[in-house]
Parts: sequence; C-alpha cells; structure tokens
Amino acid sequence: MLPGGGQQLYELMPEALQRECREEIDCEVKVGRLLYIREYLADNHEFAETDNGAHQIDFMFECKLKEGSIPQNGTEPDPWQESVVWLEISQLMEYKLYPRTLRKFLMENNDPKCKIYLGDIN
Repeated sequence: MLPGGGQQLYELMPEALQRECREEIDCEVKVGRLLYIREYLADNHEFAETDNGAHQIDFMFECKLKEGSIPQNGTEPDPWQESVVWLEISQLMEYKLYPRTLRKFLMENNDPKCKIYLGDIN
C-alpha cells in the first residue's frame, strides 16, 4: 500500500501526506500534483468481511523524495505494516500492491490530462 492515512483537523491534504510519509517511511517528500482519486466500497471487494462496510476516498498525489531521504520503516508505522520497499514503476506488475488496479494507471501515467477519478477499484 502507498503511504497515507487520515487527516487531522485543519490539516491540508499535502500536509497530511507529508506527515504520513514521515511517520510511515521516515522520509521528507515534496507533494506534487493530484494524480488519482479512488473510492473504496468494502462490500464490493475481497476484504468485505474485515473492512465492515467501509467507504473511503483516497487522494493520490505525485511525490518526490527530498534529497537525502531513504525510505525505511518510520517512527509510527501502521499496525499491519511489515516493511518499506521502493518499487520501480516499470516492475510494478511483479509486486503485490493495493489497490491492484492502480499498478496499471501508475505505469501508464505519462499524460497530465489522464483520467483522475478511478471510481470504486481495488
């Protein structure tokens, strides 16, 4: 899964993403353009039993690591987080990444006018 999580009160989305990256992958990032918006309706996917009817909206931004940042386990990883792995875009199809459908969009994202709203995918 990509780094991320919930926003705190009065926290802008880029600020939340920067904080989540510090907590989860111990990196400072520069947040760029919004790439994708994904909805997740748990009842429509394989984790329906454990996600208890969840409906969430994920905003995925293009980010660049700030110089000297090396992705690694952060100070506050998510409870289910096992490790941090830096993946090459060209090799995404070889790895388990959620949402799975995102791999295809990330590999094809060369056009700034590409589809942004992905709908209910997993």
